[in-house]
Amino acid sequence: QHETLLNALGAATAVVTSATLGAPGGAEALADAIEASAVVLATPAELCQVLEHRPSLYGALRCEALVCDELDLLMPSRKSNGAKVTRWQDRGDHPAEDLA
Repeated sequence: QHETLLNALGAATAVVTSATLGAPGGAEALADAIEASAVVLATPAELCQVLEHRPSLYGALRCEALVCDELDLLMPSRKSNGAKVTRWQDRGDHPAEDLA
């Protein structure tokens, strides 16, 4: 729904989900789309996979808006310190805090 509305408004939009990540071109195509987009609609885990694929995007996102779906699922009952900590996450932070 967000993508349809944003496209109707003429906003260049990248959609990062498990479906788009698994599509032909995958992470490389999404990284290109993110660089060219004003708005990024993403599930955080998949966005992190794209950032892992193209580290130069990390800290250099130039989109005007980042819309994260399922962000609440990344809020565990305790801080992450174990094997689930991604490269972009500081130990002791929630994954959602890291992405934000």
